Amino acid sequence: MKSTLVLSDVHLGEGHGRDAGCALARLLTEHTHKDLIFAGDTFDLTLGPKTESTGETLCRILAHHEPVRAALRAHLGRGNRVTVLPGNHDAALKQEETAGELLKSLEPPRDEALSVRDWFTNFGPAHIQHGHLYDADNAFAHPLAPFRIGAEPLGTALMRDFVGPSGALSFAHAHETSPVRGLVRAFREFGPRAPQIILLYFRVALALCLRAARKDELHADEQEGERALKELARKTGLPEEQLRALAELRESPTHLSAKETWHRLYLDQVSAGALFTFAATQALSNPGLSLPPALVATGLFIKRKLEPIDYHERMNEAARQAAHKIRELLGAELVVFGHTHSAHEEPGYVNLGSFGVARRARPYLVLREDGHHELRRFEAT
Repeated sequence: MKSTLVLSDVHLGEGHGRDAGCALARLLTEHTHKDLIFAGDTFDLTLGPKTESTGETLCRILAHHEPVRAALRAHLGRGNRVTVLPGNHDAALKQEETAGELLKSLEPPRDEALSVRDWFTNFGPAHIQHGHLYDADNAFAHPLAPFRIGAEPLGTALMRDFVGPSGALSFAHAHETSPVRGLVRAFREFGPRAPQIILLYFRVALALCLRAARKDELHADEQEGERALKELARKTGLPEEQLRALAELRESPTHLSAKETWHRLYLDQVSAGALFTFAATQALSNPGLSLPPALVATGLFIKRKLEPIDYHERMNEAARQAAHKIRELLGAELVVFGHTHSAHEEPGYVNLGSFGVARRARPYLVLREDGHHELRRFEAT
């Protein structure tokens, strides 16, 4: 078992990620004889246009990042193995066509040197997966559900339907904003385009709420995932009951609930604000008749405004709890996630943060042959 590099959330895209790509290429020249594991969100496939396949999007991204492609080809040519895990942004790698484009582009000397896993991989006593399954906004209906545009988690669908078409990349991780702050920020950043972008957001948000109400269509993915789980157990020899228990540790996906989707997209705040404005206007013209609804609307509005928004804190804690449950379930000594973009290390758990989002000290993990590990930072020059 060779020493292995593990990194996550490189986020290579057609118009972004150049610095991260160059840093990755340099990292591989410093570790010429180590295997490599990408722990998800290597490619921002969710920003590709709907008019093209995800395989075509991947080809354009790799063409844009030629230093990365050349470095990976060279790394494979030195006899190293490269394993790619899907994240929420590149879940399309689970499609045979998209994985095939990656294989064709990187030209490994033998097919088995480059592998794309559907869910997780193990390195000795270490268990590695992306970690998005423990974030309700980015959890799929099932870890092995087939990738299908139109059935993606809420966060991924917003990237494809709103962030990509609008070019509002600055809102990609604005998880803890509010309607008022979001409106102000939109006008400040986009000026005359702001009304168009705001309209697109509400159109997409309402469409996602309607999608969440069609439960039969979305729950079909859960059934497909269950069938795939049985096939994975047969291929790997892992106990089916253990895999099912691992799958059940995921968070309940937001996109399977119309109520949670409405809440998460701030439509309850917008509705309460609109009701407050309407009731207050009516109260001014007819105080005796409209005071009770105005008070109710005011109460709802204030309640929602005072509720704390702690998305990152909840996501990080959910990942920590899931990691410790996985250790108990699988008997793993170490669980490795990415996804949160917050590098973290504690006994039995490492979160890789984001190699792509970090500006200078880019985190990565070295799993050594002796079973020890070390979370390091690659200092960009």
